[in-house]
Amino acid sequence: MDKRKIYWFLQQLKNIGGTEVVTIQIMNMLSNIYDITLVVLAKKPDVIPYQINDDIKIVFFGFDQDSTQFDRYFGKYIDNKEINRALQLAIKTNYKFFYANNEIKEKISAMTTKDDIIVVSSQELMLFMPKDRFIYRHFHYNSFLYRKPFNKLLLVNSRKPDYTIFLTEATKKELKFSNKYSTYISNPARYPSEEHYYYHNNNLLFVGRFEEQKNPMFLLRALKSLNKIYKNYAITLIGNGSLYGKMMKYIKANNLDNVKVVTNCTNPLDYYRNSDLLLMTSRYEGFALVALEAQSQSCPVFILDMNDPTKDIVHDGVNGMIVYKKSPKIYAEKLKDLLENKETLLKMKKSAYKYSLDYQPDKIKDKWIKLFDSHNERLKWKYYYQNLKQ
Repeated sequence: MDKRKIYWFLQQLKNIGGTEVVTIQIMNMLSNIYDITLVVLAKKPDVIPYQINDDIKIVFFGFDQDSTQFDRYFGKYIDNKEINRALQLAIKTNYKFFYANNEIKEKISAMTTKDDIIVVSSQELMLFMPKDRFIYRHFHYNSFLYRKPFNKLLLVNSRKPDYTIFLTEATKKELKFSNKYSTYISNPARYPSEEHYYYHNNNLLFVGRFEEQKNPMFLLRALKSLNKIYKNYAITLIGNGSLYGKMMKYIKANNLDNVKVVTNCTNPLDYYRNSDLLLMTSRYEGFALVALEAQSQSCPVFILDMNDPTKDIVHDGVNGMIVYKKSPKIYAEKLKDLLENKETLLKMKKSAYKYSLDYQPDKIKDKWIKLFDSHNERLKWKYYYQNLKQ
């Protein structure tokens, strides 16, 4: 019996990011069950920074990198008040997308059938989706990004997905999506869950890009406040990004001697295992992979509230702690209180491990299989309503 065909669409395969990591992991988990083709809008990179199963076919449409990363660059220019650069990029990208729009739609129609499963990993790609195909939108972010002006613009100018898959129940509820047209499936953990209940003398960890989204400067300001009232800790910051230089200057200027910065680390597993807390200060996340990775190694999460999906990631006081006020001083004070309570910290380590068991790949894989096994039922209703309109 032939395997059911799935076409999974990504913008690019060059920069290591959460969307790509999760998508590749899910496809690899499902490739022995389905006939999967990965379709990439961008050009083929010199080196693909992911391990992709050999039975997954890959097709590249050849778009330039800046066009496939429009949302990131445009948002950055707007945040920096570089309006002219933002407008130039918008005009350039809109021209490219408009010029290639029909051609890409025809390619997608030619390679797929109406019965195939098509999963799209970004709103930009919805611009190219034929109207006579059933499209699943895998939404990798939260309600904050869904409501940003750029995404609203895309929603107006692209076709709507037939079905949306969110990362958390909180985001689905916040955006008030119907159960008939949406569900949520959390990200799978990258590492098998392991019990590491040892106390590491308040060894702390931050893992994430050194960019505004991850808010590392907030963390450094909090550590400056913490050092005034408590110094019995050490912290390692793992990442790369445009804020690196600014961060290093701040660390030096404020004598943050217990702060260590590590760049070019692709596998932080040993750091998770040897840390007592993962510190998170992100402005927003879809479903933070680093939180799952840390908890799978019995490392609880100390997190700055970012609305949805904060409470899906951390059950306050159980597998970590949530700081609701966006104040570096308050963040530091609450962190001090927790670090002084070794017994509570050890309990959180055990809870973090137990929490992570629900996000192991086999459990997440079963949810995707269940979703795709009910695909025919959704197709039936889509074509039924189409016939009624005709």
